[in-house]
Amino acid sequence: MNGLYKKDGIRFFAASNTKEGFVSYFDEIFCESDCDRVYILKGGPGCGKSTFMKKLGTAAEEKGLNVEYFHCSSDPESLDGIIIKDKKVAVIDGTNPHAAEPKYAGVREIIINLGEGWDTDKLYQNKDEITKLCRQKQKCYKEAYGCLYSKDVMDGLIYKLTFPNILFDKLDKSALRLAKSVFRKNEKDVKANKKIRITEAFSSLGKIRLFTFEDTAKQCVFLKEPFAGCRLSHLFLKRVYDCADNAGAQMYVSFKADKKDEINALYFPKEGISISLYDENAVNKCDRNLKKCKIVNLKRFIDIKALSHTKPLRKFYEKLSLNMENQALEYLKNAGNAHADTEKIYRQCTNYTTVEKISDKYIKKILNS
Repeated sequence: MNGLYKKDGIRFFAASNTKEGFVSYFDEIFCESDCDRVYILKGGPGCGKSTFMKKLGTAAEEKGLNVEYFHCSSDPESLDGIIIKDKKVAVIDGTNPHAAEPKYAGVREIIINLGEGWDTDKLYQNKDEITKLCRQKQKCYKEAYGCLYSKDVMDGLIYKLTFPNILFDKLDKSALRLAKSVFRKNEKDVKANKKIRITEAFSSLGKIRLFTFEDTAKQCVFLKEPFAGCRLSHLFLKRVYDCADNAGAQMYVSFKADKKDEINALYFPKEGISISLYDENAVNKCDRNLKKCKIVNLKRFIDIKALSHTKPLRKFYEKLSLNMENQALEYLKNAGNAHADTEKIYRQCTNYTTVEKISDKYIKKILNS
């Protein structure tokens, strides 16, 4: 995770590379209730979109404003968007694969074209190389998504072996006890306020997890699974989520990097509690900061003895699942390399004086609005 922008800031992902391909949460995150105005950045690779957002975010923080940063799930060193919470203003990358078009043009959404800095004649001279790299990148993504799909098949077979031996009643009661301890002070008949914030991604830099929930929380609950693919953490988190929803709680929800339908973390800002997957470094950080920390060992929700006869087959599926994950990450790395080479060409064909003038104009406008 070295090199990630704003390592200690409020940061998430707004999209995922999954078994179903690229999944965007832009509509849910940069929504009308949270963002009165959305500035949509247009332009190709290397034209300064991420730099614009980093510069704006830094300037906003220097004014004492609260900023959320959303890393690109494919290239985490770049940004997909930011939200200046105090102003209810968002700036997003509106190019493929998360292309955005105005719904209320000029009223809510404003397009900023950073492609005005291009020397298009010079770009045209590199047409063949750019086309080759773009096709290469798309092929890598297609292969990566195929590997993630195969990984999900293996995980499904692991879950099929596990399912008959899950102690659902015991799991439900434990999740309910935790939920009641968290939401006992919440008012009844209040509609829950749910926001999506993604904390992990399969990317060109590997599988990356952001610990914003845990770093922000006053108390951390970590769920420790007995083996990969058993999905006990999702089942536990889903039970807590349902209780929180019924209690009208305010919560942030994150989904697994490769599965948009499986919860991997919850954060409750009012209570200051995060519930997420076990990570040894995160637990140690809690201990160093004298932060309340609880570990829930999910192994007790499985009849391990009854499951023991399936262990050889389960281990085989786990190995295949891990191989598919590693293959997917290798393809994403290659896609990232192709993208980086494309950016180099675009940078050589971009007048950054023009880009900087456009950026400075809108940064001033946004911060003074």
